[in-house]
Amino acid sequence: LFFIKQIEYSKPRLVIAHGFWVFGALWSPESAFYVTCVWWPYYIFLRRVQGDSMSLVKGIVRAAMKLLLIGAGLAIVFNIIFRIIYDKGPTLYGYLAYAINPPGPMPINIHGTVWYFLFASIIGASALWSNYTTKGDTTLFRRGFLLQFLGYGTFSYFLGRSHDNNLLNIMPFIFLILLHAMSTTADKGLAGASIVLTAALIGWLPLFGWQAWRETVSEGKLFSIDSKSLRESISFSDPLTQQKIAARLSQAGQDSGLPTDSSRAVDFLQRNYAEPITVLDFSLNLVGSAHPKVWSAIHGPANYAFIPSQRRQEFLLRAAKSLNRSGWLIVDRKFPADDWLADFDSAYQRTNRFEFGTYYAIRFSPKTSH
Repeated sequence: LFFIKQIEYSKPRLVIAHGFWVFGALWSPESAFYVTCVWWPYYIFLRRVQGDSMSLVKGIVRAAMKLLLIGAGLAIVFNIIFRIIYDKGPTLYGYLAYAINPPGPMPINIHGTVWYFLFASIIGASALWSNYTTKGDTTLFRRGFLLQFLGYGTFSYFLGRSHDNNLLNIMPFIFLILLHAMSTTADKGLAGASIVLTAALIGWLPLFGWQAWRETVSEGKLFSIDSKSLRESISFSDPLTQQKIAARLSQAGQDSGLPTDSSRAVDFLQRNYAEPITVLDFSLNLVGSAHPKVWSAIHGPANYAFIPSQRRQEFLLRAAKSLNRSGWLIVDRKFPADDWLADFDSAYQRTNRFEFGTYYAIRFSPKTSH
């Protein structure tokens, strides 16, 4: 959209654009919001009808109805294919679970960097409006129009988990908004403000933590790309990883089990059972076993910690009926696991147990298989 001029006069290109939207909508709920936030307002702007107010409203309504029909058609086709593959249709809550219960939600810090984004957006929108009122529907205006919605779409990620550092993820989009503003507006005040904010953005870079880069350079690993070593470094069996987990939990004042015990449990189960494993402890790490198949809905505990227990039970029951697989839950004795275990018990039965010091392992088998 950014590089194709007057896309509204080419039906094949419009079809391609709708196709990209479909792809983005199917990718994930977050992606669906991003592509909708960019494409739908832009499409409605493209299909508007020049003339009196009534013609403009009719054009907007027709464009909006067409988009809604495409969205409804996609939802119907998706549901049909989903039912064919899984014998059951998806639930709306299941699709929106992470949006309703985002992992690690945090309130917006009203004294933090959110104001930087707001000021940048106001400057960008003001420059965009000034450009439109003086020059009309130009290529530069359309590009700025896209950047504004792209910037807000990505900013919505910050709204879900409002840690100030999360704004770093969307700084490139803010930079584009500011760059467009300073290069298109004739207003000296807007141009000056966008230059100041851009300079601040560049000035922040040396203040960020570079410790990880320094360590990588000092160890001569800056240009080392080794997937095998990466897999080993994020596993419980790596001694250095065990030390880092223990140090992090100790610094947080967290009384937890020993990472060496969880490593011993993972190693024992992988050597003796060809079944998947889930580790439930304070670090909420995702462990890939020798049998890389998902066995329960809770394939990554960190993603389900903020989902209500009733919903977790619903997901577990559906997965148990659909997959009909057994698996192991390795639990830190000091972790408050009662609710989690009750959730698993609602869909599985305990068929084996092993002790590993500060950890223990339970084998769960689906109740539906008996």
